[in-house]
Amino acid sequence: MTILNRRRRKTVAATAIAGLLVTACAGGGNGSGTTTAAGVETEFDSFTWALQQLPVSLDLAKDATVNTQQVISLVTEPLERVANDGTFRPALAASVTQPDPTSIVYELAPGAQFSDGTPLTAEDAVWSLQHVTDAKAGAQTAGRVKSIDSITATTPTTVTVKLKFADPTARDNLSVISYVQSKKAAEAAGAALGTPSGLPVGTGPYVFKSSGPDKILLERNAKHAKTQPKAKAVSFVPIKDDNTGQLAMRSNSINGAQVTNVKQIGQWNNISGAQTVQLPANVTSYLTLDTSQPPFDDIHARRAVAHSIDRQGVSRAVYGANGVVLRGLVPQTLLEGVAGSADTAKGFLETLPQYDLDKGKAKSELAQSKTPGGFEVTIPYTTSSPWAEPTILNLQENMKELGVTITPKPESPEVWAKRVFAHDTPGIQSMQLIATIPDPNAVLPRVVGQAGIAAPGLNLANWTTPKIEDDVKALTGSVDREARWAATQSVLKQVSEQLPYIPLYAPNFVVALGKGFTFSEPVTQSDVLDGTWIQRVRATA
Repeated sequence: MTILNRRRRKTVAATAIAGLLVTACAGGGNGSGTTTAAGVETEFDSFTWALQQLPVSLDLAKDATVNTQQVISLVTEPLERVANDGTFRPALAASVTQPDPTSIVYELAPGAQFSDGTPLTAEDAVWSLQHVTDAKAGAQTAGRVKSIDSITATTPTTVTVKLKFADPTARDNLSVISYVQSKKAAEAAGAALGTPSGLPVGTGPYVFKSSGPDKILLERNAKHAKTQPKAKAVSFVPIKDDNTGQLAMRSNSINGAQVTNVKQIGQWNNISGAQTVQLPANVTSYLTLDTSQPPFDDIHARRAVAHSIDRQGVSRAVYGANGVVLRGLVPQTLLEGVAGSADTAKGFLETLPQYDLDKGKAKSELAQSKTPGGFEVTIPYTTSSPWAEPTILNLQENMKELGVTITPKPESPEVWAKRVFAHDTPGIQSMQLIATIPDPNAVLPRVVGQAGIAAPGLNLANWTTPKIEDDVKALTGSVDREARWAATQSVLKQVSEQLPYIPLYAPNFVVALGKGFTFSEPVTQSDVLDGTWIQRVRATA
C-alpha cells in the first residue's frame, strides 16, 4: 500500500489483529481487551507459559506457526511491528521509509547487539529477510511476500528492499516475519538451524538456554539494549488441552496459557487467584473442499455439504457467547480499512449468501450432483481445535441419511501443519488461521488463485478462475483503495457463490493468568505473537 492508504487505514481500522499464521468477524473478540488487576514493579524469578504444542523448529521459516512465533519473538526482534490498528511501531529499525511505491528502506537503530556480543549489522538483517522469503529453499513464510525483487545492505546500517511491483501490504507482511538473527550463527548452524544444536541467536530480551521435547527455557539477554522485562527467565511447556492446563495452573506448574476452549472460561476463572483476559483478535475457521477432484469438483456436492452443517448450533455448543458465525471467509475487521468504513464493510458482508442447515436443500443439491447416491470422504482435523471434531461429527450425522459416509481423522498439530504446508489436499479438511495484519491481503491472496496451488501455498481448495486471477493482481499489486475494495468484494462474492471454502466460526482469543500475575496494561493478540506481552507481565505482590 502507499503511505496515503496506510494513513487512511489508521483512522478506520478496528482494534483487531488481522498476515497469516496457521493454527475472521465483528463481535468475536474484537473489543479493547479486558482490564486486569494492578501489578508491582519488581522483578521475579520465572514465568511459565503453556503452548498447545512446542515448536517443531525454532526457525520460523521451517515452522510458520503461532507457537513458533510466540517463542522466537522473545529471542529475536523484527525490524518493526504492526499494531492492531495497522500502525507501525519501531523495533530494530529506527526508521522505515518508502521513497517510492517499490522500495522499502530500513535504517537500523544504533547500539543493538546480539546476545553473543557481536553488533547488529545490515548484513544480519539482509540474511534474515532473505531466509524467510526464500521460496526455493522451502521457507513456509515465503508466501507472505511474493513481490520481493531484491534485499540488499546499501550501507552498514541500511537495508533496502526492492519490489517487483507496488505491493500494498509488503511492509506489513515483512513486519511479522522479519525476526533478525545473527547471520554468523545461522550459517554456522546450517541445516541444524532451529534445532537444539542450532538455536537462533538474537537481540531480544531473552536468550535460549535449552530446548527439549518437554520445555524450552529462556534466560535474560544481558546484551539487550532496551528495557528488560520483569521475568528473569521464561519457560514454554506443552499443554495439550484446557483440562490439563487448568490442573497445571492449580498446581502452579504454569503461570499463563491460551484458553483454547473458550466455553471453559468460567472454569479457568474458578482457579484460585487466576483471571482470564479476552484479547482483540481475528481467528477464522473454515472447511476446505478440493475442487480439483470428485466429488467436490461439482458445485452441487459442495452446496450439499454447506447445507448440512449446523453452524449456529455448533458455535453455541463449542463457544457459547464467546464466538460468532462468519458471514464471509474473512472477518469484518479485515475489510474496514480497504472498504473505507466499518459500516461499508458490514453492509457488504450482509449481502453475501448464507448456507444454513437445511436438510431439504442438501438433499436437493446432492440429487443434482454427479454423485446423487452419496460418496465417502475422510476429513482430517487437528486435535488442538475444539471446534473441528464437533463440526465434522455434525456434518457426518446430517449427511448420513443422504448416503454420504464421513470418517473423521484426528491428527496432532504437528502432523496437521506439516500436511497443510506440504499442500496435501484431501477432499475436505478443517482449517484455522490467525490473521496478523489488518487487511484482506492477510488471507485472500493466500487461499485463492493459481500461485497458492502448490506447496507451501494455502489454496487448499485448488480453486481459481480468470476473474480471481485478475482480482488477486489488484489486491496485491494496486495501491488504489477503491480498486482493492472492488477486488476484495469480487473474491468474497465468488467464494460465497462457488464454495471452495465454507466459513465457520470466529472465536474470541482468551488467555489465562495464574495466581500472582497480571498485565500492567491491556494486551492484544498481536502483542502475544510479537513478544511485547512479556514486557507487560507483572507480579501482583
